[in-house]
Amino acid sequence: MATQSAAASTVQSLRERSVFALARTAVFSLSVLAFVFLWLLAFDFVLRGVFLAWVDPVLADTIHFVHDIALATWVWIWGAAMLVQLYRPAKRVAAMRIALLLTSIDFGLALALAAIEGAFDPSVLLFFAPVYLAAALHPARAELIPLGGLDGDAAKPVVLGIALLAVVPVLLYVSGQLTLRAVLTDEHRALGHYATMSYYGLSLVALAVLGAFGTRGRPSVYAAALLATMLAVSSVFNPTMSGLSPLWAALSVVWSLALVGSYERAVRNEASRRAARPVESADVSL
Repeated sequence: MATQSAAASTVQSLRERSVFALARTAVFSLSVLAFVFLWLLAFDFVLRGVFLAWVDPVLADTIHFVHDIALATWVWIWGAAMLVQLYRPAKRVAAMRIALLLTSIDFGLALALAAIEGAFDPSVLLFFAPVYLAAALHPARAELIPLGGLDGDAAKPVVLGIALLAVVPVLLYVSGQLTLRAVLTDEHRALGHYATMSYYGLSLVALAVLGAFGTRGRPSVYAAALLATMLAVSSVFNPTMSGLSPLWAALSVVWSLALVGSYERAVRNEASRRAARPVESADVSL
């Protein structure tokens, strides 16, 4: 009787776990779908604009060119990181980290500006809430946010060093954008462009630093390089407000290439070391 009771209890426990897992997966998928729907609905023109702005004479001549390209690039990275969660999300940990990081930077800046200016747009929660819910219910949640923090043993020192090189210039750039937001009342300020460029810059550095840790840093590194390159190219293509000078644009491209190159070199070196270990072990045994 005791054995039958234990077996029945085990079966019941398994059923409850199965139902919970199914519900968790369903809510996770719905949260991702909700975000993607809102992303496509709200940013339809922006998503197309990042391609059309370079060839459309009207869009290319606008005084908002740099702002528009920056917003579109950031939104593409943000949305794509969530979009890929619809297929095998357990293998999309790096992308989910990107979505979570960008959301947190944007949300954090929005709260900081709200505290200073006394105004907050609650509609942004429609975008932020699904990301946080998806992160909380992610199939690989333990890998997504390790309780032990970033894996220092897997850090890539050269990549991290190059990432940190951008900290001071980016912070100066962001402080300049926030100063413009505080002192100007132009249409850029009204459209929130200075805030956009602020979280754009912070995202660039944060992604680069994130990519220097762990074994899944490639998407973060490439996203950071893309942000830096797009800001540089748009600044040269149509120098407008918030754009970089030709010198800083060139340095941004060089930084992007150095970041990606150092990451790929570090990955190759790690692969070579792993491949050499069995040979070393065999030599010792002989």
